[in-house]
Amino acid sequence: MIGARHVQRDSAEPSERRLLNIVEEMALASGIAVPLAFVMDDQRTINAFAAGYSPHQAAVIVTRGALENLNRDELQGVVAHEFSHILNGDMRLNVTLIGVIAGIVLFGSIGAFLMGGGRSEGGENARARFDFRLFLL
Repeated sequence: MIGARHVQRDSAEPSERRLLNIVEEMALASGIAVPLAFVMDDQRTINAFAAGYSPHQAAVIVTRGALENLNRDELQGVVAHEFSHILNGDMRLNVTLIGVIAGIVLFGSIGAFLMGGGRSEGGENARARFDFRLFLL
């Protein structure tokens, strides 16, 4: 979906081995299971994010640009920042907020549909449809 590739433990690429080592070190230091590591090969910008609903289902995703342009200490800082999101439950909060926003949009869409979508319609038939829609609410 996002174009990320899972980094295999037996990867021969040094930058990917370095990423896996850093992710494993951070997991050991923070006391959580080692999250999956992914690379977005087509992204040359420096970026990273964490995904998953809980620490046991987490993944750390970094861009190819981050792997190629950051030294080990810098990449470790980026991965540590993503681990802070995992440990603080930010991913769960984001999923919850997405659900709340989707619910609000759904109710707004239903309301707009029932109220005629904001179109002005004239005549007695329009009044009857309006009354019926209010009755449904």
